[in-house]
Amino acid sequence: MNIFIKDALEEITHAYESYENTIEHLREENKKLRDEHYKDAELAAMKSELDSFKEAYYRGFPLTAQEKVQIEEWKKAHDTMEHNNPKGYHGVSGGGFAYIFYPTAIGTPIKCRCNICHKIALNYAVTNGIIKDEFDSATYNDYMREHNALIEINDF
Repeated sequence: MNIFIKDALEEITHAYESYENTIEHLREENKKLRDEHYKDAELAAMKSELDSFKEAYYRGFPLTAQEKVQIEEWKKAHDTMEHNNPKGYHGVSGGGFAYIFYPTAIGTPIKCRCNICHKIALNYAVTNGIIKDEFDSATYNDYMREHNALIEINDF
């Protein structure tokens, strides 16, 4: 009977060691999966950051997404109200608006100006000058304000 008990204990010990090895192996696999998931999450975060940098790079201007939306809304409203151009078409090469940046030590104020109104205002300002070809800035500024032809964004 001792032989049967001894054999039974050996089988139990062998099964126990086998289960322990399986459990350790599964723990290692779980750790690898967690590490891979962490790597995947880290890679996704890095990709998202890269995409935001690419978006800023392709805009070509130091505009935030919020500023871009604000300017686009203003351009659409201005084209619709002032020039009866709801689709915002300005010819094959565009050029309907000018973006003007003023880099300073405390920030970069941005102006977006309608080039159509700008040309009209320049003509008025020159023809209304006291001396021929003299520029009348008050006339120019009045026209631009009256036609909402300039939007300014200051981020300081």
